[in-house]
Amino acid sequence: MPGVPALINAQTVGDEGRYQGLVNACSSLGKAVGPVVGGLVIGQFASFSVLFLGCAVVDLLVVGGLGLTRYHYRTSEASH
Repeated sequence: MPGVPALINAQTVGDEGRYQGLVNACSSLGKAVGPVVGGLVIGQFASFSVLFLGCAVVDLLVVGGLGLTRYHYRTSEASH
């Protein structure tokens, strides 16, 4: 995503390079681990449907976690 470096630069002061590096490292780690895990799931279960079901579950967990975080942030901000 091209906007991430600008967002990091705007939100950090003094340690921009460190956080840029962390974001790039996590991105690269995901690109390296994702195909390996996908290959293991397909090889173990011999089914793309299991892989897609697992991805859907992970997506729902992430969206739910983001929703809970947003709800918590809004309620804590309203109480202040």
